[in-house]
Amino acid sequence: MFVIKYEDIKRRAEKAFNSHFSFAVNSVCYCPEGMQPSIRDAVQRLHRISLQRIEDWDVRCLRSLIDQFPSCVPMSWRKATLYAYIDDASGQWVVSEITSFAEKGLI
Repeated sequence: MFVIKYEDIKRRAEKAFNSHFSFAVNSVCYCPEGMQPSIRDAVQRLHRISLQRIEDWDVRCLRSLIDQFPSCVPMSWRKATLYAYIDDASGQWVVSEITSFAEKGLI
């Protein structure tokens, strides 16, 4: 049974966001003389707010996180039915495909 910690999924979403964000900033905000300080500050603030939004993403909204950042989960999970639960050993939220549990007779 393949299981991923929810926190790891959020880290992958942050990585995807950072990649897209830096590309967008470099494409849109590039000026030969460099960004004006007020623009740079606004971009940095937007970046911090966006990362905080991902950090605060609730496990109950996992599907919308995957929709926004598909690379945060394996390709086979992008349209699969997923099951989130608190792992007894670690006390952390973990995620698995529902088929993994059905195959083991756990549900």
